[in-house]
Amino acid sequence: ADNRNLMGGGATGTSTTPIMGSVTSFDNRWADSVLYTSPSMSGFKAAAAYAAVAEGTTLNSQTKGRAWSLAGMYDNGPLTASLAYERHSYGSAIANSSIASPNPGTNHAPFATVTYAGKSEKAWKLGVGYSFGDLMVNGVYEKTSDDFVTSLGHKAYTLGAKYKIGSNDLKLAYTKAGDAGGVSQTGAKQWALGVDHHMSKRTKVFAQYVKLSNDTAASYGLTGAAASGAVAAQGLDADPSAWSFGMRHTF
Repeated sequence: ADNRNLMGGGATGTSTTPIMGSVTSFDNRWADSVLYTSPSMSGFKAAAAYAAVAEGTTLNSQTKGRAWSLAGMYDNGPLTASLAYERHSYGSAIANSSIASPNPGTNHAPFATVTYAGKSEKAWKLGVGYSFGDLMVNGVYEKTSDDFVTSLGHKAYTLGAKYKIGSNDLKLAYTKAGDAGGVSQTGAKQWALGVDHHMSKRTKVFAQYVKLSNDTAASYGLTGAAASGAVAAQGLDADPSAWSFGMRHTF
């Protein structure tokens, strides 16, 4: 039921990036990186990160890529907010590392090859949350863009709410990804419904249901479904769904 099925890059958004090592390239944990997070100042703090990528290359004629990001975050009382920007620049070290990404159009096959060498991609993300007593609402908006030959840039948003009733939290979320690269019918939407039951201050059980609906030229999947593998969409226009049950205990 993770909104990163459609946001942060998604399975077929921007982008399935070889050198970042994940299908959700804007939500990665990078190797060879340095991060600074400022102290909290009246609820506000900032963070900056830089990553050197393609560090394993040994050819002097190749250029290595890099990535960096900036974020401002506010958390004080009933209000939380964040604004983040991230950019990936790809060197020639991945010239032969192209991937197939669904982005059909007039001049593209249903699975067009995207080459990253010498190209770049970037993303903006804004998040806001507010608590009204037992009700919490939040929203996130992102915009990704790139200069790939086959663009995967898109806009996406998610809206969510959680309502506390006694020992239970009822949760509802809606996420929508727009068309990739402006190509019609390459977006998707997702509904997620869940309930948490608090057995104590440290232990809760939960149940969740998620339904993802692809447009006729999209094939997003439930990419965060399990460590052993995703619940993949079976071709274009697929509508995967899943139940999730579990228990969480804080030591």
